[in-house]
Amino acid sequence: MEITLPDGRKISATEISVKKATEHWNEYELEDGNILKMKLILVKIIKADAKNEITGEPIYISNTQNLMTLTMKEDKK
Repeated sequence: MEITLPDGRKISATEISVKKATEHWNEYELEDGNILKMKLILVKIIKADAKNEITGEPIYISNTQNLMTLTMKEDKK
């Protein structure tokens, strides 16, 4: 596949699959006593055939989705 970088250059890339994943929830207790939980889900990962020109590291492009849940404090329900 061909992708366009932010600077307008076009490079070839390949979608790769995830071999193993562990997705944890980040938990935040808010000032009002409610609990907000968030997690990032990887939907797709693409590896560019080119490498970063400065570091020589591989270039990965990710497509992600954010999940969020709220647990309300008992007296707020």
